[in-house]
Amino acid sequence: MTTTATPARVRTPLAVRAAAGLVLVLAAVSTFGLVMFGVVWNEDPLGPGAVFAAFMIATAATAVAAVPSLLRGTVTGWAVTGVWGCCYTYWSVYKVFGEQEFESLGFLAAGCGVVALLATRSARVHAGIAR
Repeated sequence: MTTTATPARVRTPLAVRAAAGLVLVLAAVSTFGLVMFGVVWNEDPLGPGAVFAAFMIATAATAVAAVPSLLRGTVTGWAVTGVWGCCYTYWSVYKVFGEQEFESLGFLAAGCGVVALLATRSARVHAGIAR
C-alpha cells in the first residue's frame, strides 16, 4: 500500500498579507478619487484626462487581480504588485512635492509601505526569489 504525503500548507507571511491589504485599499480609494475628480466633478470628463483615467483604472485593476497570486506566493503576483507599488509611490511623490498636494502624504506613506513590505525577506522567500 502506497501513501502519498500531502504537501504542507505554507502560511502566508504577515508582511505579504499586510501588503495585499494595502494594495486593495489604495487601489479602491485611488480609483474612487480618480473617478470623482476626473469624471464626475470635472467640466470636461471626455478630455485628455480620460486616457490617463482609463490607464490608471486598468493598472489598479491589474494590481487587484494580482493579489491572490501574491498571497499564494508566486513570483508574478509579487512582481506585479511590487511594480504597481513603486509606480503608485512615484505618482504620490509627484502629487505631494510637484503639485504641493500635501493631503496626499498618507497615500505616499502607504505606497512606501507596500514597497517596503514586499521587499522584506519573508515576502521574497514566500515568492520564491530569495533563499
